[in-house]
Amino acid sequence: MNLNPRSRLALASGGPVPPMTGLRGAISIYVDGRPQFMDELELRTDAEVDHILDVYCNNLGMNQICIGPGFALPYDHHDQPPIDWRAVDTRPLFRKLRARGLHITLAGLPDCLPFFNQAERQEDRAWDWNAVETLRNIYKQLQDEGLVDSVREAWEIIAPSGELCHGVRWLRTIYPQTIPLMWHNPPSGHLNPCASSEGEGRWSWDAFLRAGGNGLDLQSGTPYSRPDALQAMLYDLFDMRRRATGTQGSPWGGPLLTNDGMPMTVRNAEYAAYDITHNHLPWSTAQLYGREGMTVPGPGDNTALDGI
Repeated sequence: MNLNPRSRLALASGGPVPPMTGLRGAISIYVDGRPQFMDELELRTDAEVDHILDVYCNNLGMNQICIGPGFALPYDHHDQPPIDWRAVDTRPLFRKLRARGLHITLAGLPDCLPFFNQAERQEDRAWDWNAVETLRNIYKQLQDEGLVDSVREAWEIIAPSGELCHGVRWLRTIYPQTIPLMWHNPPSGHLNPCASSEGEGRWSWDAFLRAGGNGLDLQSGTPYSRPDALQAMLYDLFDMRRRATGTQGSPWGGPLLTNDGMPMTVRNAEYAAYDITHNHLPWSTAQLYGREGMTVPGPGDNTALDGI
């Protein structure tokens, strides 16, 4: 599991455990005054992972984690070797997460070369599906052991609707419809699973859901991004949840329905990690955003996946 072991770091406590209601998680928590990305546990030793999970689960009260994809460049450390699950058995790590009772969200499709072309024009962005196919057996092993509870298609990818829908269909060849599959938006305010030039009507969501998707992992502006960041996050949650249910004056009319006939889910997925990593955001502010987000009614109102 130790692709790139680093020195052991002690975690700060973070305060009392909150009530365990809904899905609660964090992308980044403080480790000895510095952020620890929870989706990069592969870079730690077994003892470090155990210690981090003690704090994450016991002290901070988290019950959800997002990890993956099976090939990635370490965040902010692209000079280091990539995380590559093809080179090591990741099931022991996932079993650790399962033993802690964590809801495990897998980020499925890589966002870097040689898997994703990272084209400047959104219309030209695409995955190399032959490369993606090399992850199939790894993901299938996780599914065979019941080690994945939900799937995030990728981290904040804008690409043509057809490409994103193809990604959903590929993931659905491994993970059944009973496992939620979400699109994660970038922090630009683009909340439709398509290229910007394709337009922002409901059509792209209808296509994503028909392909087998279940909804949106919403990323909003971070607390330091604008003076009204909290209000903006709450509005985006309200707006996308009313569009999902077709209620409260949704500009798109009727609900956005998944293949099982249910309104799509809008999870409050990312709102604090960037400022924790780069701007020393107090953990209490991440908790505030998580709590406030859970007050917005609609499918997904029991989620706070970036601090609570």
